[in-house]
Amino acid sequence: ALQCKYNGGVVPLGFTIGKEDRLYHIDPETAPIVQEIFSRYADGEPAEKIATSLNERGLRTRTGKPFVKNSFFQIFRNRRYIGEYRYKDIVTPGGIPTIVDEDLFNRVQQRFEQNKIAHGRPAKEDVSYLLTTKLFCGKCGTLMGGESGTSHMGNTYYYYKCGNAKRHGKAHCDLKAIRKEPLERFVVDTAIKVIFSDEIIEQLIDLVIEAQQKENTRLPVLKDQLRDTEKRLANLLEAIEQGILTPTTKQRLDELEARKEALNTSILEEELKKPVLTREWIRFWLEKFRKGDVGSTEHQRQIIDTFVNSVYVFDDRVVLNFNFTDDAKTVTREEVLGSSAVDNAPPHPQTIRSGDFFVADGTEREPEQVKAGYHYGSGILPFAIFNSV
Repeated sequence: ALQCKYNGGVVPLGFTIGKEDRLYHIDPETAPIVQEIFSRYADGEPAEKIATSLNERGLRTRTGKPFVKNSFFQIFRNRRYIGEYRYKDIVTPGGIPTIVDEDLFNRVQQRFEQNKIAHGRPAKEDVSYLLTTKLFCGKCGTLMGGESGTSHMGNTYYYYKCGNAKRHGKAHCDLKAIRKEPLERFVVDTAIKVIFSDEIIEQLIDLVIEAQQKENTRLPVLKDQLRDTEKRLANLLEAIEQGILTPTTKQRLDELEARKEALNTSILEEELKKPVLTREWIRFWLEKFRKGDVGSTEHQRQIIDTFVNSVYVFDDRVVLNFNFTDDAKTVTREEVLGSSAVDNAPPHPQTIRSGDFFVADGTEREPEQVKAGYHYGSGILPFAIFNSV
C-alpha cells in the first residue's frame, strides 16, 4: 500500500492502470472529461445539462453507460482525483497523479452541498466519527459508537457512548458518554507527540526497512553472492598484476565477469518486482503527517486510520495502542488490562515496537511527566506516556 498500487475495483474515469507497475496513470482521453465535469459544475451549470451535453458528444461513463445526473455523485466525492490514495487504513496524499486541483474540488463540494439544501432536501449533517471501530469501552470491552444530543439552547453535541450502555442501559455498563471532538483531538495530539519525534521517526524507518528485508529473502542472497564474486574478481586481478598466471586464468576471469553481470541483472529484476523504499522516501512520507494541519478533520482521519490501533476509555484514564506493522490486530480489553501500563507501572525509556501501549491516566505523577490534559466530565485527566513492559 505504501507504493500506492492498484488493489482492485472499478478504475475511476480519467485513470488507467499500468500493466507492468500496477500504478495509477492519467488517461489522456478521459481525464479531460473529468476536468470538464468539475469545472462546469463549479461554475454553476446544472448536472442534468452537463450529462446531456456529454451524451450528445457520444461520451460514456467508465462502465460504458450514458451519463445521468447521479453519475456525477461518485465522481464529485472521489478524492483520488486530487491525488489521494487510500487502501484500508493507509491514506497517502499525493500517492497518485492529480487530475483536479484541490481548490476546484473544494468548490464543487461546496456547491454540491448547497444544491441539496436549495432543492428542499437538506442534507443530513455529515458528522464523521473518526474513532469508529477503534474506540472501546474499558469497562466491558464493547465498541463505542457515535451519538448526538441537543441542549435546551438548541446546540447539538456529539459523543461516543458504550454500545452496551446504549442498547441495554446503565445497568449493564455505567461508563459515561464522552465528547467526540476533544477525544479525537486528544488522540491525534498524543499520536503526534508519541510517534513524530525525530528519534521515533528514525525507529519507525528502521522497522520498515527491516520488514522489507524480511519480505524479500532472495535479494539479500543475490547481493551476498555479488559481493563474493566481486571479491574473487579483485583477488584474481591482483594475482595477474603480480605476474601469477596459469593456463586457466583467462577462463576463470571470463567466468567471474559473466557471473557478476548475471547477478547484477538478477538483482535489478528483483528490485523492479517490488521497488525498495529508501530511508529518504519513508522519512518524507512520515514528515507529511507531522507537518499536516492538525485542525483539519481529514488530516486527523489520516493519522487515526494509519497509526491508531485501538483506544480504550475508562473512568479515570484513556489507553492508546498504536500500529507499527501492516498485520497489526486490534488489541483486546484483556490485553489492555494485562498491561503493566494500566497497572500504573513506573515509566520506562520511550522506545517503539509493534503494539506498544500509551496511557492517559489519573495518577499523581511528577510534573515533568504530565504532558497535557483531557477534560472529562467535571474533572481533568492528565496523562503520562510510557510503555507496556
